[in-house]
Amino acid sequence: MTSAHKVYEGTTYVSHKVTPVPLRHSPTKRWHVAITTIAPEGMTNLPVTADFDIPVTLPKRSYEKNVDSFIAGMKSAWERRTSTSTDWLADIKSDLMKAVNAG
Repeated sequence: MTSAHKVYEGTTYVSHKVTPVPLRHSPTKRWHVAITTIAPEGMTNLPVTADFDIPVTLPKRSYEKNVDSFIAGMKSAWERRTSTSTDWLADIKSDLMKAVNAG
């Protein structure tokens, strides 16, 4: 079976930032996750940003399940584009869980 060429092959993770997004009178809470990457010379940089939303009425015991689902989606998107490691997703999960539990 032939594998498809990954457009962003060789792109590596550098850092990430999780910031709360204030929403007025909204039934959800939102955090913006921005990931900084470095692409090999001559390639375009891989834009990796996402918004994580949870309903205000969601019980705290369900937060981790929703964060896990969000991280799984990010992992899938990363693996479709490049074959570099996804070990950094654990750091994002940890920071996102801290942000969700704090806010």
